[in-house]
Amino acid sequence: MRSHPVNQAIEAVVFDAIVNQPRSLQRLIGPSEIGTDCVRCLARKLMGIEKYAVESIDDMPWLPFIGTAVHAQFEEFFTAANSKLESVRWLIETRLPIGTIGPAEISGSCDLFDKETGTVIDHKVVGTTKLKSLPKKGPGNTYRIQAHLYGYGWTKLGFEVNEVAVKFYPRNDISLSSGYFWFEKYDEEVALTALERANEIYRQASEAKAADKLDDFLKMCATSEDCFSCSEYPPLDAPVAQITDDLFDQPTPYNKR
Repeated sequence: MRSHPVNQAIEAVVFDAIVNQPRSLQRLIGPSEIGTDCVRCLARKLMGIEKYAVESIDDMPWLPFIGTAVHAQFEEFFTAANSKLESVRWLIETRLPIGTIGPAEISGSCDLFDKETGTVIDHKVVGTTKLKSLPKKGPGNTYRIQAHLYGYGWTKLGFEVNEVAVKFYPRNDISLSSGYFWFEKYDEEVALTALERANEIYRQASEAKAADKLDDFLKMCATSEDCFSCSEYPPLDAPVAQITDDLFDQPTPYNKR
C-alpha cells in the first residue's frame, strides 16, 4: 500500500533524486529540444518560461528517468568496451559546442561517437508505438536534428563526421531485437538551418516580450500533435493567425494539452 511509511520513505527518496537531477533542472535549451515541431514550446524554452512544478510522485517524469538510467548503464558498457581495445574507438558522453541562440552559447552532451566510422550515435529508449512507426516515418524532426547538431559539434572539435544515427531501444519489450537503428549521411546544413530557425523564433519572441506581448505571440505559435511539452506549461488558447515555420510542415494540428 502506498500509505505504508516505508513505501512513502522510498518514494520520497526516489522523487527527490529524479526531480532534482541535472537533466530535470536544466534551464538552457539543448540540442534535444531545438528541433521540436512545436513552435510554441520552442519559444517558451527560449524565453525561459517556467514549466509546472513537479510536486508529487504522481506527476514525476518517470519515463524520462528510465532513459537516463539506461544512458548511465550504457556509459559503463562502452567504457568497458574501450578498455578491451588497443585504441579508443568509442567517445562517450562528450560535451560539444553547438552554436549560439540569441546571447546564449548552446552545448550538448553526445551519447556516443564512433571514431572508426565517423558516426554520431544517440541512444533513445522508446515505447512500442514509436518503434512501430520508425520504418515508415523515420525518427521525426526532433531526433533527426538533434543528431545533426551533435555532428556539427563534433566537426567543431576537429573530427570528421560521416553519418549520424539514432539507436532506438525498446522500453516495453523483453528482447532487444525489436530495437531500431536509424542513420543517414551527416549534413551540416540541417544543423545550421535549425540554429537559424531557433534564432529567428528567439528574435520574434524577444521583441514580443519587450513590448509586453509575449502571451499574444505564443498564442500565434503553431503547436504539434506530437508535443509532450505543451502539457507541462500553463495552458494557452489555440493558435489563431499561426506563425508558420519554413523548416517543418507547419502549421500542425493544435494539441489541447
